[in-house]
Formats: sequence, C-alpha cells, structure tokens
Amino acid sequence: MDSFQTLITATDSIILAFMFYCICRGWSKGMARTLLGPLSFLFSCVIAFIAYSKNHNMLTALAITVIGPWILTMLFTFALNIWHQSAGERAPLSSLSRICGSGIALMWSGIHLLLVLLFIVVIPMNIPWLETIRQDVFKSKTYTLVDQWTKHLIPEKTIDIRSISRLLQDPTQMQRVQSLPEYTAITEDQTIRELLADDALVKDITDRNFSKLMANPKIQALLENPGILQKMLQLNIKMMEQSPNPPQD
Repeated sequence: MDSFQTLITATDSIILAFMFYCICRGWSKGMARTLLGPLSFLFSCVIAFIAYSKNHNMLTALAITVIGPWILTMLFTFALNIWHQSAGERAPLSSLSRICGSGIALMWSGIHLLLVLLFIVVIPMNIPWLETIRQDVFKSKTYTLVDQWTKHLIPEKTIDIRSISRLLQDPTQMQRVQSLPEYTAITEDQTIRELLADDALVKDITDRNFSKLMANPKIQALLENPGILQKMLQLNIKMMEQSPNPPQD
C-alpha cells in the first residue's frame, strides 16, 4: 500500500476522483444529456470561427467560445425537457445509453483536465503556492503520460513576468540577452522585422493599447504562426534563466 501511494501524487489522486465522479454522472444522465456539453461547445466554436472570419475580432470570438456553451446547453436542456413532456412518460435509460454516457463524460472531462493542467503549467506567475502545485503536477503520472502523448510539447518552465521586467530594466543583463541565439532568431525573423517597421503598431505596443493590438491583422497573423510563438517562448525562458534572483523579503 505504501509503495502504491509513493507512485501517485496529489494531482493523480484528484484527477482519479474527478474522473470517477464524471463516469458516475454520465451513467446517471445517459448518452443524450451527456452529449449536450460537448455539442454546445462544438457549436460555439463553429460560431466563433465564423465570427472571427468576418470581423477578425479575437476578443469577440473568445467571448463566444466561453459564454456560448452555457447558453446553448440551457437551450438544449430546455428543448430536451419539452420533448420528454410531449412524449409522455419518460422511458428508463438503457444500459447502452448509460455506458455511452459514461464514456462521453470520461472523454469530455479528460479534455477539461488537460486544459486545466496546461493552464497551471504555463500561467506566467511564480507564486510560492502555485509553484508547489506546479511541481506536484510535474511529478504526477498524469503529466508523464500527457507529456509522452504530446511528444514533449508542453513546457516544463513558465514565464515569470516580474523577472523579465526586472531584466529589461538592467542594461548589463540586456546585453547578455542580446547575445543569445534565441534573441537573434527573433530579431532576424522577417515577420518580426515587418512588425517593428510599423510605427503605429510600435506605438500601440509602447502605449499598451491591447484592444488595438488584438484587433490588428498583423498581430493576429503573428498569433497564428506556431514557429514564431515557439521562438518567443524559447527567448522568454532564456530571459528568465538570465534574470537575477528576486530580492528577498
């Protein structure tokens, strides 16, 4: 028993308990009601994609993706209840419906858990309690499996905004950063050069006008370029490694 407990972390225990709960919930709801969540999210993503294709407003698309599933789930649930009332006495759930409901709930909860784990890993904060949670996630069997499935695409280091801000204010440290190959890869990228040549865009960056930046087609194209995003992540991680230790309280 003790050897088994050493194999799993708190993260593994929470995930196992949550997935067991989702299986039981899917069993009790059946296939039709369990499908409401995934279908609502899928429809919301389609609507968000159409909206983004027309106006290229990422904030609007994000809002539709987040709020849409809640609204559609309520509408689908209402329609399903009306249908059951019009059909008369509600028939008991079959074993097949319960099994399918459990399977759908398991897969759907697994997607949510992956997103939560990814958020914990990449969130740009190094708060002590968050770092404790993050280290537990890294040590978990769940993270090991996910890391293998994604072929090590999930980073094991996060961006610390405060450390990077301190580094940018230190001329000596900045000189060391500018000598990094990751910095050279960014500055020599043709897309980045075109962005920096746009005076209006540079002004929005300097003024931290995020609403204009997110609506700018050049920024949207940048966010859709995985190669540049990977270069920027590598540079940020190197900058954290170059950053001096934070002052002690």
